[in-house]
Amino acid sequence: MTRTAPARPAAATDAPQHSALVSILVDVVAPIVIFYVLRGVGVGQVLALLAGAIAPAVRTIYVVVRHRTLDAIGALTLSVIGLTVVTSLLTGDARFALARDGVITAVVGIWILATLALARPFIYTFSTAFMGAAERASWEECWGRSSKFRHGMRVHTVIWGVGMILDSAIRVIMAYTLPVDSVPLLNGIQYAVLLVALFAISFAYSRATGLVPGSPHYPAKPKRR
Repeated sequence: MTRTAPARPAAATDAPQHSALVSILVDVVAPIVIFYVLRGVGVGQVLALLAGAIAPAVRTIYVVVRHRTLDAIGALTLSVIGLTVVTSLLTGDARFALARDGVITAVVGIWILATLALARPFIYTFSTAFMGAAERASWEECWGRSSKFRHGMRVHTVIWGVGMILDSAIRVIMAYTLPVDSVPLLNGIQYAVLLVALFAISFAYSRATGLVPGSPHYPAKPKRR
């Protein structure tokens, strides 16, 4: 598995469910399946792990070619995969290849926290990327008038950034302490646990602070014409 970053929208008009599903299948499921299939036919640990990185790398390159742009996460993914392939082949270290997941997740977490210094934090920009024009306008209006909403978006961003960094530490520890053949599957399970935990914490915070639909501090739902 290559990374645990939230699924990046391929384009503002793409359905979020489709984008997220493709990201999970290609970035999480495919590497695990490839690893265990290759291990089952006798391929070594290092080569099986590196082969699993092909699917996420191909997907990233496809997005770059299709949209003619390379964002920071895409550049990070390709760079770390390339570095891991070269280093792992030279050293034969399967654990280093496994630790790649933790490195990427840590950088993603740091990047999420860094967006707190921008005009709009990560959670706001990521959420609105999947919205239509009317809904984005509603969010922008709420951002302009409600300091509580702005604070909430920043708190959610902190939750996800810190969560990613903590998750990366666990991945690196597992890579260097657990049996190599068990780590890819555990990484996949951890991916699901991470998302459920982050969504649960974010939901609990929203409920506790009143940042829910219908609240004056939450974007109004656009009326249907």
